[in-house]
Amino acid sequence: MRIDYNELYSRPQYANDDPRLPETFQKYRIEQKIGEGAVSFVYRVRRLDTGKPVRLKVLRKRICRLAGIREKIIQLDRELQAYRGENILPYHGSGGHDDNLFLEFDYIEAISLRKLIDRDGPFHPDLVALIALGLVAVLQQIHGTRPSPGMGNIIPLHRNLTPENVLITPAGQIVLTDIDMVEIADFAEKHRLQLPYSPLCYRSPEQLLRDYADRRSDIFSLGMLMLEMTCRRLPWVGMNNYHTRQNIRENKGGKLKGFYPKSESGERNLLTRQLGKIIAGLISHNPNKRIQETVDIEDLLAGYLATAKYRDQSQEIAEFLSRRGFNPQRERQRGFLERLMGK
Repeated sequence: MRIDYNELYSRPQYANDDPRLPETFQKYRIEQKIGEGAVSFVYRVRRLDTGKPVRLKVLRKRICRLAGIREKIIQLDRELQAYRGENILPYHGSGGHDDNLFLEFDYIEAISLRKLIDRDGPFHPDLVALIALGLVAVLQQIHGTRPSPGMGNIIPLHRNLTPENVLITPAGQIVLTDIDMVEIADFAEKHRLQLPYSPLCYRSPEQLLRDYADRRSDIFSLGMLMLEMTCRRLPWVGMNNYHTRQNIRENKGGKLKGFYPKSESGERNLLTRQLGKIIAGLISHNPNKRIQETVDIEDLLAGYLATAKYRDQSQEIAEFLSRRGFNPQRERQRGFLERLMGK
């Protein structure tokens, strides 16, 4: 499901958001713009002091002009510093140039899950399960973070799990970025700042109803990612972001019956139904009825893949990236004649 923002960005209020950074400033030299989202522009930048590339996330101009945004960045800076892990994109710190504000991260060669879904989706359910296992492992790193005194959230969470924030390296490693960056979007909305938005929404009902999140909220978002990988579309989607959020709040249009794609392969249809049962347990509207722990999701996915013959999860994902195709490796079920002949 590809969202084309060209028309939105052509509007004056969005066009004026461009930071218009010079090619070289402070200790940076801009090499390439690599992304643009609701709250920021993202660049691959070369540090002049170390010669290393970094990922610079520059906030939109109108956000930078909001009263209190610098204090918000300081708070977010403390939170981001606390998250460390092999599969969490390292954060270096925040800064400013003229009236621009930016956050600096490591730069890695990777493709976003968003581009992968747009390019190759819907995925085979086994591939969805393999990617989901990697996502569960990273969420466990995030949820296991020891809160620091400066963290605004008592319980460490991602709170911003979307396909755009999932990076997959050529080696098949899954890396998460932009933890808690949704706070910037919420801050802008509270100041009635109109931002370019996708009509897709991955936030849990409790986040939208009560502005409350716990680990089950990340589990809901994980389920939505798995659903989009499987179907290349999402339930609850309305005409715009606000309509979609209201649908999630009121649980309108969230029925999954008939939602999954049909295949000519009976085996794939069976696997889709099996994976669909797991997904349904992740995106229950009532958080108390949702699967409660990531370790339980891990067990369910391992059970789903029990009869498969895949190698290392990262190797399988890396092969998919290089071949742009996925070969399901399932044990062949013996038919009547084979059982009769003892084969």
